[in-house]
Amino acid sequence: MADVFWVPLRHLFAASAATELDYPIGGVATTFPGIQFRDQVIWGLTLNVLNSFADIVRPHLTAGTTP
Repeated sequence: MADVFWVPLRHLFAASAATELDYPIGGVATTFPGIQFRDQVIWGLTLNVLNSFADIVRPHLTAGTTP
């Protein structure tokens, strides 16, 4: 975790916030779903935790789930 910041809940469900993040794994660029918030991208384990939360309050986040 690099930073801690607050995100409005409505932003997590906004279709316009969905993005993709290219992250190198073993020298190969791999694409992951994410949520763009200002200059940050929420992805990986944090996105999975938020998706679990979203399963309780709504069907899913617009970014989907990570593989």
